[in-house]
Amino acid sequence: MTVFKEVSCDKFDEIREKLYRFLESRDWKRVYHLSSLDEDKDLKRIIRLFERNSTIKGSVGDATIYVISIYCLDPHSRSGKVFIAPLVVERSSSGYTVKMGYEAFDSFSASSEEEAEKFVGERFGGFVRLLERAVSTGSPNAVRLIEIAKCSEEFTLINFLGKIYGDEILNGDTIPGLYSTCSGESNFFINDKVVVIRDIYLFAVRDIRNDEIFTYSINAIVGEKLSEVIPKYKIFYKSLFIGLRDLPEPEFVIKNSLGDEYAFSSSKAVVDRRKVSLVVVGAYDHGKWFIRDVVAISCDVGHGDECSVYSFRMGLAFNYIRSISISASLDIREAVSKYIMWSRGIHDEIKKQLVKELIEKSKWEILPA
Repeated sequence: MTVFKEVSCDKFDEIREKLYRFLESRDWKRVYHLSSLDEDKDLKRIIRLFERNSTIKGSVGDATIYVISIYCLDPHSRSGKVFIAPLVVERSSSGYTVKMGYEAFDSFSASSEEEAEKFVGERFGGFVRLLERAVSTGSPNAVRLIEIAKCSEEFTLINFLGKIYGDEILNGDTIPGLYSTCSGESNFFINDKVVVIRDIYLFAVRDIRNDEIFTYSINAIVGEKLSEVIPKYKIFYKSLFIGLRDLPEPEFVIKNSLGDEYAFSSSKAVVDRRKVSLVVVGAYDHGKWFIRDVVAISCDVGHGDECSVYSFRMGLAFNYIRSISISASLDIREAVSKYIMWSRGIHDEIKKQLVKELIEKSKWEILPA
């Protein structure tokens, strides 16, 4: 594992403590502007700490990048620790800008060095190998990767993508897209490999080669985890990667009885020969539109004209198309039905099934008590 260095636990604690003591003394400030590196002797000592202990070092444009990636294992207690810390020193005509990246740290249990190495590789290896490759090739994505390290969700996605696709991730729009959601420039990014919709805390990764999709979640017991999507829901997640690359603008805005505004837009996808319509349910907050839910609707004509509605925010499926109103507010059910019937982004099969549901509902409503 060339991108990680195993050190003694005493050495591990010494490096980490020196870095944390410095940051604490500076009120955790991470960016410094200097006319000369000699004007801040404590910061210069930190730079030397990185120079001596970095496992990754190189130049990208006017920036020199250092990355300390180390781990240790105590054979007596069988406890281990892993630590990643980046530093960027950028030179310009006015002097230097020094940026201390966000650290990634984890502890683990392992009965052997092989087990420790395996844990470190699975937990951080994909990300760090991509970062090492980006630095060695002078890729502009190197600095973006360092910024992504501060975002637990995007970091986990990149780590997983790096293990699946390798250096392929350094090209294309995946890293810039995840950087945009991590930095707050955007709350939405989808391409053929990854889905991020931060408004509804949806993070997904697609392994195209093995036809697998995984979603990210945080569990109180196991911590951060990527879990494979179960087969019956896979069609809905596939539809995101196909039909929602670009977020459609709101095309229908309504108000409920409380004066809350809801916006709707839609798009179509065909997944494994099945037609799926995606409905984006949005709401306005101080004039800004945010996503309240994304709902996938599919009517499988070959199986008794059954339809399924899947809410990505709730992670639940419903049997009735009109259930989409649950994603917004129950008192706009009629308006939601009108939107589905009117929108060009909804497949005709879905509209026909909705009509059947509404007729059946009306029949039940006129029955005597």
